[in-house]
Amino acid sequence: MSSRLWNLKAEQKTFEIGGISIGGVPGQRPVVLVGTLFYHGHKLVKDENTGTFDEAAAEELLKSQDEMSDKTGNPAMVDVVGASVPAMKQHL
Repeated sequence: MSSRLWNLKAEQKTFEIGGISIGGVPGQRPVVLVGTLFYHGHKLVKDENTGTFDEAAAEELLKSQDEMSDKTGNPAMVDVVGASVPAMKQHL
């Protein structure tokens, strides 16, 4: 599909992150689904300052996202959020 069909003025770039290609001309590749973990108020987070969270529940969410990605053919990534430096270290 040509970028002329979309009237795009800037060159469309593609990037590879963790083996997943993103970007480029719209329609050129599947949409990448991005799930977010540990955002403010997320039920998995027990303490936002220390970053403690329900590890089993987080693992189940990640497995579910992987299964949906396999079923649909849409690649998936995870957006990890942390309310503090210690929390981000714990989440990663």
